[in-house]
Amino acid sequence: MLTVFLMTNEFTNEPPYRNSMTCSLPVGSDTTSEPIRAALRGLRTIYRDGYRHKKAGVMCTALVPASQIRPDLFDRQDRPRSKRLITELDAVKDRWGSGTQDYASNGLTKAWKTQCHRRSPAYTTNWTELMVAHA
Repeated sequence: MLTVFLMTNEFTNEPPYRNSMTCSLPVGSDTTSEPIRAALRGLRTIYRDGYRHKKAGVMCTALVPASQIRPDLFDRQDRPRSKRLITELDAVKDRWGSGTQDYASNGLTKAWKTQCHRRSPAYTTNWTELMVAHA
């Protein structure tokens, strides 16, 4: 399952809008393309033109190990072929780096960049941000 959400800035004089939608995949998947398609369907449903959206995102829930995915009798996806494709894409990414390939739905150029100037330090998860005590 995944939840798609978007919202405007509530601290402006512009009309507010916020919405979310939870989408469930018919069959559990360990490929990237199926959740992307589901998220885009959800976004098309909740998006309203004319608003200046400030925040949007996708949250994945109900995650299970691949060994616990139950097949569906009516599933039309060629699972072995998808698995081979993802394996090859991962091999390319491992060899040439994570920025060498991407899904077309991500766009060719990034007109925006994540704003991280107010992010808290990650002392517990990033060695380079570990506090140092000076004597």
